[in-house]
Amino acid sequence: MPDTSVCVVPVSEISDPEVEAEPDPHPDVDAELEGEGEEEDAHMLDATMASEDVDVPSEVTDSEPVHSISFTSFRLNEAYPKLTIEDASETVSTIDEASKIATTKKILKECEIEYSIIPSPKPDSPEYAATLSRLEADKMSDREIQQFPLLTQADLEVKQQYLSIRNNILLQWHANPKQELTCEKACAGIRVDPEASKDLPSPERIHALMNRICAINYGIYQVLTPPKAIPHKVIVVGAGIAGLAAARKLKEFGFDVVVVEARKRPGGRVETWRSQDGKSHAENGAMIVTGIVGNPLFTILHQQLNLNLVRIAGRCPLFTARHSVPKSIDEVLEVEFNSLLTAASGYGKLLKPPSTSSSDHRIVSLGEALDVLLRREELKCLQQYREHKENRVDMMKALTKCYEDRKNLHTIWQKHAEEYRKAKEEMTASDTGNTQWNYHLARARLVSSANRVDEINGRINQFDKLLQASTKSPPPKGYLTPEGRAIIGWHEANLEFANANHLNCLSLQHWDQDDEFELQGGHFSLEVGMDILPEAMAGGLDVQYGQIVKEIDVSGEQSDLASIVTLLTSNNVSVPILADAVLCTVPLGVLKDAMKRQLGTGLTVAGAVPPTQVKAVVGSVPTHTKYAMEFKPPLPLPLAQTIATMGFGTLNKVILSYKTRFWDVKRALFGFVNEDVRRRGEFFLFWSLYDTPTLVALVAGEAALALENGVDDGDIAKACHHTLKKIFGKDIEEPVESSVTHWGSDPFCQGSYSSVAPGASGNSYDVMATPLFDTQSPKLFFAGEHTIKNYPATLHGALLSGLREATKIADAFDPLQ
Repeated sequence: MPDTSVCVVPVSEISDPEVEAEPDPHPDVDAELEGEGEEEDAHMLDATMASEDVDVPSEVTDSEPVHSISFTSFRLNEAYPKLTIEDASETVSTIDEASKIATTKKILKECEIEYSIIPSPKPDSPEYAATLSRLEADKMSDREIQQFPLLTQADLEVKQQYLSIRNNILLQWHANPKQELTCEKACAGIRVDPEASKDLPSPERIHALMNRICAINYGIYQVLTPPKAIPHKVIVVGAGIAGLAAARKLKEFGFDVVVVEARKRPGGRVETWRSQDGKSHAENGAMIVTGIVGNPLFTILHQQLNLNLVRIAGRCPLFTARHSVPKSIDEVLEVEFNSLLTAASGYGKLLKPPSTSSSDHRIVSLGEALDVLLRREELKCLQQYREHKENRVDMMKALTKCYEDRKNLHTIWQKHAEEYRKAKEEMTASDTGNTQWNYHLARARLVSSANRVDEINGRINQFDKLLQASTKSPPPKGYLTPEGRAIIGWHEANLEFANANHLNCLSLQHWDQDDEFELQGGHFSLEVGMDILPEAMAGGLDVQYGQIVKEIDVSGEQSDLASIVTLLTSNNVSVPILADAVLCTVPLGVLKDAMKRQLGTGLTVAGAVPPTQVKAVVGSVPTHTKYAMEFKPPLPLPLAQTIATMGFGTLNKVILSYKTRFWDVKRALFGFVNEDVRRRGEFFLFWSLYDTPTLVALVAGEAALALENGVDDGDIAKACHHTLKKIFGKDIEEPVESSVTHWGSDPFCQGSYSSVAPGASGNSYDVMATPLFDTQSPKLFFAGEHTIKNYPATLHGALLSGLREATKIADAFDPLQ
């Protein structure tokens, strides 16, 4: 039986114990987070520390635990030992899984930890180390099979030995990621079965492969082994997370690396706003670490840089301009919205693929499908209400007829009763055969009429009950009330925030193609500000700031300059830098802008890039100038069309900084429901991630684009503050500082992050990750969150894409034996 030890990752909350929380302006909304972890979830286990100090209510043992909990306190930056959970009468090993979970909950409750449950391998097992490296513990990856093809024909025992060696190497790395895992250290103590050694790669080769694919030795760590010099130069275009991750690894591989960055800082779309007094900060750009299990950002931020991560609570109360939305109503409408998404997904599966040549095919977006479903449900409710009214009319008519029938029957009954009375009197006076006949005949008529009266009374009672029931619980006159529709609109805006695009710009079939790859462990923010990550990653690299790449030339026209490296000048004159490879990590918005010009000229390119050295032409340009990038020769048509088709939208933020917090300090986020559904994304979600009096308002969908249309930032901040007045009252203090983002009009990104647009699919990410080269040509590679199918639109996706391309470049110039 596989091990299913429970892994708990508690995270300390940021709160000042001397500061009391402000009263809730809407007390009817239950904003308390206690107890939400009581729901058993078979797929997630994450926890939040209620305080910095945790009293461990169990004794540490050296015995192998059957069901272990590993504690890691981010604030204290120290690990508690592994624990063996026991109840009062018996150890966990003698009780079933449900009892294990119950016992675990009891321990967590004593520690004041919020939790949910996920069975997982032991945190200190080689199998779990493979999970942390996003590899299957009992299966070789495609790259491993490519590197060691003979293993596919080997015996099962040999394969298991390989996986055991590989997983143990990964375990050593995750045990101490602050220091390079050298080949000597990784292979020390590994014993190989002599009989299997002929088919089994040596531990040194396995270590070399793990290092090459960046499963180990990545991030910011102490390098112990000087890299062998590789006589090739690589230009990395862009000092975002993808570019910096690739540059660091390429340098460690031994390449000569130069990073050129248009901005005056590293980070790209990672940018932290800081107040003038330095006491407050918030994120203009990326702000969330989405998942920690298998997330290299967790390794870098927490384990290598010793930084504190703060768990983001999942509870998000909603407010309108008049009142708070009861939790029960919000939950019902959220379920309804998810049902609409499920129905839309089912409809999308019935559609023909975009490649069909059918003349009746039309690409449908998620937004269009939801609109159709909303209208259909509205019509269905109207039809049900119309039928309800018609049924009531029919019942009233039937009831009226019953009353009329009963009146007529009563007259007949009275007549039969009189005939029966007379017949009975005559039979009493003269008991003859004739009088007896008349008596029994009259009695039968009376009973028959009485039964008919009873039948009519029963029908009347039945119709009365139906009418009363229909009066007490009539169907709604419409699918949603105006407020209900507005709350559905809030959930639509939240989906537009998740995709940084309007719902009409999302593929109905593929908008959620990456959901199955979502990393587990909850969502976190970085307490000190996210900009520390790119600043740390840029350390030790040759980063040329303020240099805008105008052209990437792989045409071969300048191959005679292969040995020339031209220094950049301080003026606006463009000069070439020569290299053997270029890694382009600019955002998709910049690539899309380039493709507009390329495809607009009617140029189509097919075939491989001709052999030559790669040249990137760079130079400084005035501020607010468009990113005038051009590729020579133009990119191949399939790639150009994929770039043009892929989605890339805008999410903007408004940061308001106050002297004090007038909102509930226990809330990490709360939402505002706009009554006008057309403005659903306008200041719809407020974040309070740090222990400072600062709020970040999100602006999504059409509202995000409206912020790009020349509206004064001060007016935008006032409008945002006015929204807060609708929630907390008119007497709240004015903000002392504010900031507004304009990612859509930023020339160096032209948007926020990628999404799958109608006509595109998850495979589009793979197309954009395809390097342009053949066996003799120079190398043009692409990285960024828009090039990674499994983790798009995430920080860790950008980082992993950079590591992936570093591996590709190393394979191209220095392949493993």
